[in-house]
Amino acid sequence: MGNFVILFVKKYKRLFAILAAVSIPLIAIGYEAPNPCEPDWKFFGWSYSNCGLDGGSQGVGHSHLPDPKRCVYYFVDVKYFFGFKIETRIRTVEGNCID
Repeated sequence: MGNFVILFVKKYKRLFAILAAVSIPLIAIGYEAPNPCEPDWKFFGWSYSNCGLDGGSQGVGHSHLPDPKRCVYYFVDVKYFFGFKIETRIRTVEGNCID
């Protein structure tokens, strides 16, 4: 495989330079600084992230319902396509309070 790449670069120098000039900025655009709530790599195709909103005694944003044993938890769902944020929405899940 390594010999093939070397032969390709030697034979098609101009084409290799064009491919490198086009692909490196695309990869740089698709990569963002690591965030624990987001996927590590968002460049190729669709990717999703799902994380809890910060806050509250449980580390996840939540609010108490009139029934003291029940809570509503808040999560952020983010959808990416080739590194670009397509959709962001806040999702709520009702469940028993942990605290």
